[in-house]
Amino acid sequence: MTDVCIDPIASNYFAYGDPNNPFYIGESQLTSMGIIVNNEICTYASGCTDPFAVQL
Repeated sequence: MTDVCIDPIASNYFAYGDPNNPFYIGESQLTSMGIIVNNEICTYASGCTDPFAVQL
């Protein structure tokens, strides 16, 4: 079994497990692949995550 994070702002976001994402593969497919949604394993980058930000 593999735990995945489905929080879109996390650095380890797994889009295929997120029902709000167009690439969601479905719960039965996730289960058959041994994937468990567990947002307790989400990791977050500290600082600014805006790729268009400019530091002056």
